Amino acid sequence: MKSLLTLLLLIITISLTAQTTFPNKWVGDYDGTMIIGNAGQANATVPVTFTLEELIADSVYIHRMVFNSEQYGVITKDYQLVAQTAGDTTHFILDERNGITMDQTLMNDCFYGMYTVMGSTYISTLRRLPDDTLLWDLFAAKSDTERVTELEGKEPIKVVGLTVGLHQTVYLKKRF
Repeated sequence: MKSLLTLLLLIITISLTAQTTFPNKWVGDYDGTMIIGNAGQANATVPVTFTLEELIADSVYIHRMVFNSEQYGVITKDYQLVAQTAGDTTHFILDERNGITMDQTLMNDCFYGMYTVMGSTYISTLRRLPDDTLLWDLFAAKSDTERVTELEGKEPIKVVGLTVGLHQTVYLKKRF
């Protein structure tokens, strides 16, 4: 009985620590320098500000990233992050507010997104780190880099690989 109680307490502790801190610890203004890497080229850097602000309680958040590029000027991505709750499950939609929406999954304090645009597949993450920093990553691969390999046998396996040609990474430090 004592072992069962210990196991139950361990499971409860693990599930509590795996819960997200969104939105309470996330909301705020952030600054960072984005590193932009393209395969075969030197990295570029761009100063970035990010704002996450609650617009409608527990359901709609402002998700704004501003790029201060010397080459292209100021570029603002002014999106909304919309929470859709069904029972105990909450799913998120990143709404570009122009008809384009992208699914976002929140797991263990990290948003994950994956989408295909004009022949390129993108994977994005936005992770909250313990020191009030957000780590934002974007990776992209063009579909024409596809490489297919197969394993034959009783249960054949087909693997489609893509070559990542672009990454964008920024550590966003919260302003206080």
